[in-house]
Order: sequence, then structure tokens, then C-alpha cells
Amino acid sequence: MKEGFIITKITKHEMEYLVENGVPFGESGISHTVARHRRSYYMCDSRRNRQLLDHYRKAHTLIGNADYNHAVRS
Repeated sequence: MKEGFIITKITKHEMEYLVENGVPFGESGISHTVARHRRSYYMCDSRRNRQLLDHYRKAHTLIGNADYNHAVRS
């Protein structure tokens, strides 16, 4: 049976957060493509990488954020 990597498309801000927290570029880390001077970033899934990404997304998601809910109700 062939083994493969699971990759997830991420934003530039997510990539910067992951790099700041020790996720390397390259195998088992972050990679990118370049098309017409635009980069698309991808993260290779691992338990640690997924936990960091989930933490970032949870902290930067508006839905469920107390400040957002307060602003909507006001």
C-alpha cells in the first residue's frame, strides 16, 4: 500500500504563526507554490502542526469570540 502525506491549504498569516512556533519549511512542515507571483501555502499534517493550526484558527475566528458577540448584540 502506498503511503502519502495529508496537506492542508493555509493562509499567509497562518504560515507566519506556524513558522514562529517552530514548524519548518520542507518535508513534514510547510511548503508553497508560486503562480503569477502569488504564493499558496500548504501544511503537512501532523499532530503538532494540526494542534498549532487549530489553536491559531480558534483564536482568530470571529464566531464564538466574546468581543464579536458583544458587538453584534449592542
